[in-house]
Amino acid sequence: MTLMPFQDPSRHAESIGWGEPGAESDVLHPLGTSGPEWLPSYVAMTTTPNPDIVLSLKWQGGQRFHGVSGDVTMALDGKRETGPSPVQAVAFSLAGCMGIDVVDVIEKGRLPLKALTCDMKVFRDSEAPKRITGIELHFVVTGGVPEDRVARAIELSREKYCSVWHSLNPSIKFKTSFAVNP
Repeated sequence: MTLMPFQDPSRHAESIGWGEPGAESDVLHPLGTSGPEWLPSYVAMTTTPNPDIVLSLKWQGGQRFHGVSGDVTMALDGKRETGPSPVQAVAFSLAGCMGIDVVDVIEKGRLPLKALTCDMKVFRDSEAPKRITGIELHFVVTGGVPEDRVARAIELSREKYCSVWHSLNPSIKFKTSFAVNP
């Protein structure tokens, strides 16, 4: 979809292939005055009335972008000099999401978790678009947590809770493993 500055959607809906003029889906609406001054003055709306995440990226030159989402900021850098590349950010997001889930499940079980480390290897196609084809995620749990409870926490994250994993292409080969230290 090509975004255009906000205008009366009834004047443009048919000409850009959105169906009936003024249709609720895919109509451009003004974003308002909140956010940084460089935030675009338009946003594409879908049939989902309230987005869960709103963010904006501003190009900083080269392959660098500065992102803002609410009070959170981050840098993305295709050359990995000032921040993670977009694919590294996806990998960090997956490891973080599953790590948060595993900690949450273990803590809700009132088990003595002292530390958790997530180590990840990501494999990509050699040809463009160099999509992720495989992931190996290894958890190291420190504390008196029984192995069966760690395995169950990882399973729950992967099968039920991790929204990042469930947002990725299901053809990705994904292996998890873990070790427990006292």
